[in-house]
Amino acid sequence: MRRKPATTLTEDQSSLLAARYPQWALLTLAERERAEHLITVFRRHTNFEILPGVKPTDDLEVTIAAAGALLILALPIDRIPHLSSVIVHPRSVNRRVVRNLGGLMVSESRSVLSGQAHHYGPVLISWRHALYEMNHPEIGRQVIIHELAHKLDMANAYDGTPPISADKRAEFIVARDNELARMRTGRDDGILDRYGATDVGEFFAVATERFFTDPIPMAEGLPDLYAAMADAFGQDTVGRLYQSPTRSGNG
Repeated sequence: MRRKPATTLTEDQSSLLAARYPQWALLTLAERERAEHLITVFRRHTNFEILPGVKPTDDLEVTIAAAGALLILALPIDRIPHLSSVIVHPRSVNRRVVRNLGGLMVSESRSVLSGQAHHYGPVLISWRHALYEMNHPEIGRQVIIHELAHKLDMANAYDGTPPISADKRAEFIVARDNELARMRTGRDDGILDRYGATDVGEFFAVATERFFTDPIPMAEGLPDLYAAMADAFGQDTVGRLYQSPTRSGNG
């Protein structure tokens, strides 16, 4: 029987999250309490399947759950919709791709991924990639945040937006589409991973990675997109960087 997760983090776990997520150490007391609650809810309702090659630990679960907590910290929900399972791979995630070429012709190939999210299925994470990216937040990529952003996007439809009100959604889409068009025509400045040009869903996931890991380049180089992201998530991630990490809940 799976052990019930603790409702509060240990001091060591708090230090671990501060090292792995730059935003964590900057949360107010009220935000920290909310985040710890969200971590507990995440772990209580999510099945973690840890594949051979990865050591199953509470710290691993807490690390993954903390990414989800950061995403929905200021949203009026306690869980990422349709998320019930996380499968952690030691290295890359191998995916079999089959394409129907018409008639009896079928093309089969394999793609190597650092993660994958299924609409009503599991989230797949490469732990090797996750650890590397958490140790290098300056690259603006984080596979756990990326895949959980996809699940958040899938809450209503895979349309490249988080679950927000209609008016915020309209403003978000304008900022998103403007930068997506720049990326697709090669007029962007490389702040976001070019993989975001694939479609609106990938753009949202890539932008979310940058927003939560290394947001200053986005705020300075893509101010309209940053403002839209901050409004959508209800968080000023750059503002936190210029505040004392020992702020009170009312600060």
